[in-house]
Amino acid sequence: MIANSRKRMTLIHDPTEIPQFVEEAQEHRFWSTHDLSAALIAAAEPIPDGELPPPRAPTNPIPIYLDDDAFQRVQSLAAHRGLRYQKMIQQFVLERLAEEEQRERSVGARKAHATS
Repeated sequence: MIANSRKRMTLIHDPTEIPQFVEEAQEHRFWSTHDLSAALIAAAEPIPDGELPPPRAPTNPIPIYLDDDAFQRVQSLAAHRGLRYQKMIQQFVLERLAEEEQRERSVGARKAHATS
């Protein structure tokens, strides 16, 4: 027989029972042991249009291979800026794409000017 591994959740009956969270880890710990009661959910009003942020664009996870030195440098820089290293790499890629696209536009404009 399989043991029931579901935790007993503490039900929240009033929004005032939800604390203000200082960090995401604290919020995660709270919601892993608490849940909204059916009555609270039923009493909730719809969220007005424009109040929630727009959904994030879908992303594609990709493997990237860096030597140890490059990886340590990215991690160090990301920590210094208060970012996750994955976000730092994403920013690097987007910045470089913008530079390359600008360069391509510039080269294309010079070629068009040279042929006219």
